[in-house]
Amino acid sequence: MCVLTGFLLSVFCITSILTLALVAIDRYLAICRPLKYCTLITQRTSITMIMCVWFQAAVCAILPVLGWGEGYTFVTDDSICRPTFGKPSVDNGYTIFLFATCFVAPFSVIAFTYVSILCTASRQFRRVHHQNRNVGSSNINVGNVEPSNSQFNCETTIGRTPENTAIGDEITSATNTSRIKKLYAPRAIRNKRRQKARGFKMLLIIVVVFLICWSPYFVMIFYSSINNYRFSKAVKVPTMLLTFLNSALNPFLYGFLNGKFRDSLWNFLRQNLAVCKCGKQNAVQESRVFHIN
Repeated sequence: MCVLTGFLLSVFCITSILTLALVAIDRYLAICRPLKYCTLITQRTSITMIMCVWFQAAVCAILPVLGWGEGYTFVTDDSICRPTFGKPSVDNGYTIFLFATCFVAPFSVIAFTYVSILCTASRQFRRVHHQNRNVGSSNINVGNVEPSNSQFNCETTIGRTPENTAIGDEITSATNTSRIKKLYAPRAIRNKRRQKARGFKMLLIIVVVFLICWSPYFVMIFYSSINNYRFSKAVKVPTMLLTFLNSALNPFLYGFLNGKFRDSLWNFLRQNLAVCKCGKQNAVQESRVFHIN
């Protein structure tokens, strides 16, 4: 039973980390490669990638059962079943493998993709700002400007960003301005800057939360395995709780910070609450009619 519990716990934790990397790749393609996004990310591709994540997590988690390391044991200090780390000989290879594949590689993917997103968004905003400044400083009458050319320029620059991700929502809502009159409005420019700052802040929060929650655990198991050092329970327990906290925070970071998701959720709740209230009122009316009869 301990082996099964430890195996499932490892699978879920590794899947959580790899899923974050998968989401980062999806956002990178959606924002940095928008023209290729629809052809690359199909329903079949998405299902295949999700299955690969679960398969990789299962492979990484089953290796101790197959003999790499000392298997899953109940660790009293941690109060959980997990692979035995901190031994000077046999399990160092598995620890290094786990550290590289389940922390270094996913974090490298997350860091690269989000930095690329920030760079792409910055270039897009600079282009829009440059267009605004050029149009605002020209002496051309706005009423005589052909809207099709300016609209085409804006759309080719920033109008093709998919809106199916949280970061995509922020960047698209801040940059997808197809009408020339919006380019002249100082308030619209200020709003776009605020949207840009909000999107950057969201990316920073995601990366920082991932580092805070997972870095202590992987550093601890890596250091304890290499140097045969035993950390105290006062260090181990908070470190383990941080890893679980990351899974609890992910729905808020990746879901509720998404404006479209949040609005859809509230609309769904309001509709269902309205249906429940109507159902209760109808039930009360029917019961009254029944008693009268």
